[in-house]
Amino acid sequence: MKSSPLLIYYLVLIFCLPQVASSKTIYYVSNDGSDSNVGTSAVKPFKTIDKVNSLTLNPGDVIYFKKGDIFEGQLEIRQSGTSTMPIIIDSYGTGKNAVLEAAIDVKKWTNLKGNIWQADFSSSADSVTTLFINSGSMPLGRYPNLSAVNHGYLTIKSHNGKVSIESGSPINNNWEGAQLVDRAAQWLFDKSTIVSQTGNTFTVTGKTADIKDNWGFFIQNHLSALDQNGEWCFDRGSHKISVFYTNGNINNQNIKASFYQHNILLGKSNYITIQNLTFRGSLTSAVYLNSCTNIQIQKSNFLYSGVDAIDAIGGSQVTIDNNNISDSYGNAINVNGTENLVLTNNVIKNTGLIPGRGRRGNGQNIAITYSSINGPALIKQNIIDSTGYNGIDFRSSNVTIQNNVISNFNLVKGDGGGIYTWNRLKNFNYVNQKIISNIILKASGSDYGTYNIPTGACGIYLDDCSQNIEVTGNTIAHCKSAGIYLHGTNNVVVQGNTSFDNGEQVLIFYSNCDDMHDNSISNNIFFSNNVTQPVARYETRKTDLANYGTFSNNYYYRKRDSLSSIIIGYDLNRRSGKHFVSLNEWKQLFNKDVNSHSGDRRTIKAQGSKTQQFAANLSSSLVKINAINLSSSNITPGDKFSYQNQSYPFNPTKNKTYLLSFDAVSSGNNKVVFCYFADNGDTDNPDMRLGKNKVSVSLSKDIQHFSLPISSGNKTYNKVIFSTLNDGEKITITNLDIKEDNAAQDDSSQQDDSKARFEYNSTAANKTINLGNSQYKDLKNNVYRGSLILKPFESVVLLPADNGN
Repeated sequence: MKSSPLLIYYLVLIFCLPQVASSKTIYYVSNDGSDSNVGTSAVKPFKTIDKVNSLTLNPGDVIYFKKGDIFEGQLEIRQSGTSTMPIIIDSYGTGKNAVLEAAIDVKKWTNLKGNIWQADFSSSADSVTTLFINSGSMPLGRYPNLSAVNHGYLTIKSHNGKVSIESGSPINNNWEGAQLVDRAAQWLFDKSTIVSQTGNTFTVTGKTADIKDNWGFFIQNHLSALDQNGEWCFDRGSHKISVFYTNGNINNQNIKASFYQHNILLGKSNYITIQNLTFRGSLTSAVYLNSCTNIQIQKSNFLYSGVDAIDAIGGSQVTIDNNNISDSYGNAINVNGTENLVLTNNVIKNTGLIPGRGRRGNGQNIAITYSSINGPALIKQNIIDSTGYNGIDFRSSNVTIQNNVISNFNLVKGDGGGIYTWNRLKNFNYVNQKIISNIILKASGSDYGTYNIPTGACGIYLDDCSQNIEVTGNTIAHCKSAGIYLHGTNNVVVQGNTSFDNGEQVLIFYSNCDDMHDNSISNNIFFSNNVTQPVARYETRKTDLANYGTFSNNYYYRKRDSLSSIIIGYDLNRRSGKHFVSLNEWKQLFNKDVNSHSGDRRTIKAQGSKTQQFAANLSSSLVKINAINLSSSNITPGDKFSYQNQSYPFNPTKNKTYLLSFDAVSSGNNKVVFCYFADNGDTDNPDMRLGKNKVSVSLSKDIQHFSLPISSGNKTYNKVIFSTLNDGEKITITNLDIKEDNAAQDDSSQQDDSKARFEYNSTAANKTINLGNSQYKDLKNNVYRGSLILKPFESVVLLPADNGN
């Protein structure tokens, strides 16, 4: 007896259905169905989301959307399940996940002029955030284009309050009705509507942020901005969409525009599971949770959300796990006031990468943002790649951020971080915040549209008055600014982290919100892979640097031609300046890092001499140095870190190491003297210059002979500078000699910093690193041959080791 083909089909279909335990009613939805069907079997499914919205769901009910089908509309769930019988929204059948589509068709295009086509859109539409042509998202019309000079920014010449902006460039077209987007801060874009225009001056409405002269702005969503294929705009008054299209008749294409606010809306619903679906084209957020509890969102895809992919307000017990989220115009996951949040195993890409899209104001262009009072929240094992601003932004107690991989962030904004928090207002005494074993890579920071301000991007950024945070076991590399930035923090523990090849490896800086105190910085590796990168920068506005906290057992490393690798800023209310010091000087001046280590393998040789030979010179105003007169530091006691500089003419050439030898003595112990190359063009304070090839020594009352290797780097200089701290002590320097250090140039056994090797493991399994035939050492002098094993979320910095070691 032959089996019926139809029977076989139904058996296969049933076999492919997800298994649901204890369900009450199962509903099926298919493009081939009909809303007049009973909908409780795969044979007679419903057809539309509207039909599902008309149902009164009960605990245990399941809604199945057929895989491979696309369903337009906004699914609204206002009923609740129970802990043992949740309401489930899922896909069934075979193939790709069912798509819940918030965009609708746009048809009947007419040619307006040239390559511009126009069509009527729904009269109920207040805005459009996305236009698709054959499923591809098209760019919103912008003037100037992103490809134009200065990345498409005009310059604000002048302004009047928040009501008018004058452009610094001629404006030819009339832009009334367009949207004006200005960069109001490093971290902020603002939007307003142009209501009138006179010449180059725009009158705007809706501005919230202050306007800054010389900063940038651009214009978008206007017919005059359409000049590239696919660019579009929406006129709210006429409800028309216009597109610049160069590939023939646009009516031959499948075109959709975002229409529904959400793909799924849950209002005060409890015990809901959403899984195995694809959400696309929402006007605002794809999934919106309003005061919901016990929600699971898992194994789903989120594409081209007009603002946020997932937006949750209030509620508790929300789990977002194992989803793929890409191309959100605002934030990917935005959670505010939700307790007991679990965010795990999500892959989040291309978030907030287009200036002017998404919401305006603070807290935008972020992959994960979480704000609550008490939490708790677990944000773990997420992969975040390519983000306009911060990777993870949190403001709550009882938060653990662990084992995340965050890369390529601060791509359109600046002054942010891979992991960022802020407590400027100090409204809440946040406690129990942990940032543990994350991998954070490649922060750029965008300068476009800013003026006369450095735009930074840090790895871990604890901003204004953050407190009670543990930062342990993280790896941060290749960030434009600091790897780790503590800004006015209190009771922060920074332990066992590796900061490699960042603009500076660690930055601890005062804040106006409060004095810094009780921080602990220990057992970290701070490795600068470039002579332009300070290893550390520690600054204060007062004289309280010693109160910042404890520093111990850290490893400070910069290339061997840069012993002075720490910048300190001290008593800045009275003396503006940043001063390079060595690790030893940092220890002596502030009694910090007394058991810490410098990875620099260069040596400073000091040998005692006969004090009486120079005793007479201590009170002399001039000292002869190889027939060159050099003023001694016969200085009136005064503020620390003001400088008296004297030059010794010399002409070091590029990329050479020189040996600077001299005898020196001081009227007091621990007198610091800096030595560095300069040229006549160095008119600013040389100690504020990064990359100044500089060394320093500490003098005492005993005469010592010093032999200092110092590099010229990639520049030709014409003098060597001696610079001293103005602390009232006199010094004498004599028997100065400078010559090329041939031993340093030719000694192949010396450590080759240029071949520093940085390895990390961003997976949950052990990773074997193949070292080939080379032999390496880490900064703790552990030797590796052949291979090494990195545990999950660990990293190592390796340097070539001598074969004999």
